Amino acid sequence: MIDVGDNQLIGKFPDFIANFSALEAIDISANMLGGRIPDSLCQLRSLNYLSISENNFSCKLPLSIWNISSLEIISLHSNRFEGSLPLNIGFNIPNVNFLSVGQNNFTGSLPHSFSNASNLQVLDVYKNHFSGQVKIDFNRLSNLSRLFLSKNNLGTESTSDLDFLTLLTNCSQMEMLYLNTNKFGGVFLRSIANLSAKITVIGMGDNQISGTIPSEIKNLVNINAFGVEYNQLTGTIPHAIGELKNLQGLALVRNSLRGTIPDTLGFNNLQGNVPSSLGNCQNLMTLSRLLDLSGNLLGGSIPLEVGNLRNLAEFDLSENHFSNEIPVTLSACTTLEYLHLQGNSFSGSLPLSLKTLKSIKELDLSRNNLSGQIPKYLENLLFLAYLNLSYNHFEGEVPRKGVFGNRTGIHLIGNERLCGGLEELHLPSCHFGRPRITRITLLKVVIPVAVI
Repeated sequence: MIDVGDNQLIGKFPDFIANFSALEAIDISANMLGGRIPDSLCQLRSLNYLSISENNFSCKLPLSIWNISSLEIISLHSNRFEGSLPLNIGFNIPNVNFLSVGQNNFTGSLPHSFSNASNLQVLDVYKNHFSGQVKIDFNRLSNLSRLFLSKNNLGTESTSDLDFLTLLTNCSQMEMLYLNTNKFGGVFLRSIANLSAKITVIGMGDNQISGTIPSEIKNLVNINAFGVEYNQLTGTIPHAIGELKNLQGLALVRNSLRGTIPDTLGFNNLQGNVPSSLGNCQNLMTLSRLLDLSGNLLGGSIPLEVGNLRNLAEFDLSENHFSNEIPVTLSACTTLEYLHLQGNSFSGSLPLSLKTLKSIKELDLSRNNLSGQIPKYLENLLFLAYLNLSYNHFEGEVPRKGVFGNRTGIHLIGNERLCGGLEELHLPSCHFGRPRITRITLLKVVIPVAVI
């Protein structure tokens, strides 16, 4: 075995390695090596582990590499390899169980012969230039657990692009499926609900997928991240999502979903109020680390029950039509780090109770109708590095300590009645008039006293 991974080696792949005919493993990953891969590497007939990832190779791989039938683990990711994968790759390396060629410049289609690599557990072609429809017969890859196809040009924006998903239902070990940022068209297939119960992540965002989200999605009981953002989905968000007790991340941004927001939440062009039951939804206690409803047409008040989401770290309701006062119950979300409420119609003053948000890092309340003085307690929020109160109706003296002492972290433009603060803010000085003294004139009253 040769293992020199994770160093700062420079130069080329050493040709002499091919002289070690009994060599079983080569790991030169995470260095700064470049140049070409020698053809003579094919002489290593016992080689089962090859990792040359995270280097600076920018050549075409010699076809002889793909003829080392003993290879089981091949890691080539994070280089600049070019060319296409050989059409017979699955026949030439039938024992491979891990193949990673992600983050390179490979082109062409994914060879159908991958169907022959029945031991394949991980197939990673992330971030290349592969194109065309996926024609691999996944029905024959029952051991496949992770499939990374994202950030390519796969698919033809046609109705049959997702047919291979039905074949994936035979992959009983499937845990992760990434198809996002491609050209997949077609209808969201109900068969996706028949994927392995072990699956934890499905990423299908940024494609041309249409149709509706089936209620059968509830069958994926172990899923913790589900993303179909930036597609052409229609219909409503199924309430069945609420039965996914392990769900922590849900991304449905920029589709054409309609209706009201179910207790399990939504991220689209939905209209209506946020239901008060949101705070009672127990499955949200994990999902609610990130709660993003920004850029929709939502209105009304923030329900008081939002304070029940004690794990909330990021809360974004920006660019909606919310109004009334900011609820005092937000103070219960003590783990909150990012609070974005800009671009609404919130009114009233900032609640005193928000001083409990000791973990807050960003607070954006700009473009609302908030008024009153800027609370002094904001000075004491030690982690607060960004505060935007622009275009409201705040008045009075601007504090100077904490975030207010950082000119780049504070934004107050559009509040015409503010004064003081750092000189760099160019606000007028505060002129507090002396209290008016009421003069009391004492009159001397002379009372004549008669002496008898």
